[in-house]
Amino acid sequence: MNAIKTIREALVQTQSDFAAFLSVSRDLLAKSEAGLRFLPTAAILKLGAIEILLKSSPSRFTEIEEQPAQVKKKLLAQARNYDSLAELANLRLEMMRDRHFKCLKGLQIISILLANLPVGTASHYDKLCLEIMHARIRKKMNNCDAVAQALLQLKADVYSYHAERARAMMG
Repeated sequence: MNAIKTIREALVQTQSDFAAFLSVSRDLLAKSEAGLRFLPTAAILKLGAIEILLKSSPSRFTEIEEQPAQVKKKLLAQARNYDSLAELANLRLEMMRDRHFKCLKGLQIISILLANLPVGTASHYDKLCLEIMHARIRKKMNNCDAVAQALLQLKADVYSYHAERARAMMG
């Protein structure tokens, strides 16, 4: 068996992954393993260093194998981060919907009060106050309208998607 293939299989690497590590194409690696082509000097030096590590110290070989564990840790941390962001976005969405509902209730009450306001000079001042309150509530509602809610929901969905994707990449 070819020494290149022996080293690759000892590291439990696919040709594509090992070729990327050596900074060569998968095709060149396959031809080198078959004895049809030579690897560049830099790739041969990397192979020599790996072979020395494998022969001299099996404990260093475990360091090479630990890399997937480190990647899994990072992916898990990333998934947790995206979960937190999705949860935060969902909380903000819930608060926005609650505020929207309260604003609608306030507008209904003001509309009822305006409709039942008696005619007179005192009611003119009351009507002005109610109209000001109506305008303020409308302004608050602009910050929590359906478009803002939809955008926030989309943001939460994107975060959830990224969290699931990170978990799927962990295997």
